[in-house]
Amino acid sequence: MTGRERRIVKSIKKDEWIELLLNNKTDWAANLILYDLYERNAVVFNTVIKSRQGWINASKDTDVSYWKEFLR
Repeated sequence: MTGRERRIVKSIKKDEWIELLLNNKTDWAANLILYDLYERNAVVFNTVIKSRQGWINASKDTDVSYWKEFLR
């Protein structure tokens, strides 16, 4: 992300992130942005999970739970 994009993303409220993660149209993108924003290790996206459907099948529930706790 550019510096401007990072500032915009950082202004999103925590409860809005959860809504984005629960919305089928924004969940995958929100998760990837959060991984980048908080520098969470995302190696799994290069080796195992390569699509939204793969993420849903493998770890969406785990990631959403993680972000709910982390963003509290």
